[in-house]
Amino acid sequence: MFPTLRYGDLVRIIPILPRTYKDVKVGEIVSYWSKGFNRNGQPRFWHKANVVHRIVGKTLTFALIKGDNRDYIEKVPYDKINGRILL
Repeated sequence: MFPTLRYGDLVRIIPILPRTYKDVKVGEIVSYWSKGFNRNGQPRFWHKANVVHRIVGKTLTFALIKGDNRDYIEKVPYDKINGRILL
């Protein structure tokens, strides 16, 4: 999330319940569970991580999420989103 967040920054996660299309907004920074991707956007199936990225779009079933310093967009089901980041 560089330059918005830097390595070592502390963030506060505000839980979102329930997690549906109406509960998140484009532009928000959220925390979610990801299988993990390398810098080229290729999935790493052996990896699971709590990731912090920005919502760049929405469908009825997925949030479209991208890191500020990444080139690829990840489709994340709303039930995998933990909460929004309070800066």
